[in-house]
Amino acid sequence: KRPRLGPPDVYPQDPRQKEDELTAVNVKQGFSNQPAFSGDEHGSARNVVINASKIGAYFSSILAEKLKLNTFQDTGKKKPQVNAKDNYWLVTARSQSAIHNWFT
Repeated sequence: KRPRLGPPDVYPQDPRQKEDELTAVNVKQGFSNQPAFSGDEHGSARNVVINASKIGAYFSSILAEKLKLNTFQDTGKKKPQVNAKDNYWLVTARSQSAIHNWFT
C-alpha cells in the first residue's frame, strides 16, 4: 500500500475535497476551513481557576530569588594586588644550585 502523502511539503489533491464543492455559500463567500477544535483551545484540556494573589506571590518569590542570585557576594572586599616579581626567582648560573636544592 502506498502512503497517502508524497514527498515532504508536497500535498496532492484528493478527490471530492470540501474546497472543490461549488455550493452557493462557497461561491459567494469563498471556502472557509473550520477547525475541528473549540475556540478555547488553550483551556480545553482542563478547567483551571487562577488566583491572582497566588500568581503575584509566586512572581514576587521568583523576582526575589533572581535578585539574590544576581548580586555580588564580596562588594566591599578587594583582592590584594599580587606583585609578580615577588613570586619567582630569576634563575642564573649563580643561583641555579640553590634553586635545584630547594626543589629537591
